Amino acid sequence: MTAFPQATECPFCGANHDLATGVSGGDAPNDGDISLCVSCGEFAFFEAATPGGLRKPTDAEFTMIAESEILRASRAAWVRIVEQRRGKQ
Repeated sequence: MTAFPQATECPFCGANHDLATGVSGGDAPNDGDISLCVSCGEFAFFEAATPGGLRKPTDAEFTMIAESEILRASRAAWVRIVEQRRGKQ
């Protein structure tokens, strides 16, 4: 897990995140890397110049996300975890 010097903010739900784990390895995220918000399940792109450090995907990026097996699997895993947590409440 990589700690951020300053938390990022999800452009969809406003959740603050100060840690990241890479799905395919690597160190700290770079501009253009994709993030899955653990709070709302939406994908965003790291971009240091954007307030909050994350931006919403463009239309072309939404298409790429929809076509990516690993990203669909990541969101499906997030959905399963959320459903399991709801079942325990």
